[in-house]
Amino acid sequence: MKKYLLMFAALLLITACGNKVATLEKEGSAEEQPEEEKEVEENESDEVEVEETDDTVAIHANIGEEFAIDSNQVVKQIDEAVAADDKNLINYKMIDDYQEKYIDNIMSFTEEEENLFVQTMVMIEVIDEYFTIESEKRDFEIDINNFYYIVENGE
Repeated sequence: MKKYLLMFAALLLITACGNKVATLEKEGSAEEQPEEEKEVEENESDEVEVEETDDTVAIHANIGEEFAIDSNQVVKQIDEAVAADDKNLINYKMIDDYQEKYIDNIMSFTEEEENLFVQTMVMIEVIDEYFTIESEKRDFEIDINNFYYIVENGE
């Protein structure tokens, strides 16, 4: 119960600041996909802007790249299962490993990382709601769009 309170408290601490420096693949499977080129240009204040493509999203400067990639890997598992409408495609061992690795680190997260962790945990907690009768289904598209918005904007 304590971890859930921490997660939801983190949700209340949403703020936006920082630069975008790295990218994260939004869609796809473990198969290799051709990389799309990104145009990078520096403006006068030395901020780096990464042009978004349909397959990538910039990672907020205050979100660790390893953490963002791990979170994305979990969300991709859920995404692939929802797309196939087959809950059995979810690798629960990977989800458990993710939770074990990061649950104890929440106090050392930046606010942006807390927001990303909370969104990822919410998606994990409501997995069953993505695989129920149509009238009861949770809208996965809203959740995944929120996830990528947090990755990019930190809020």
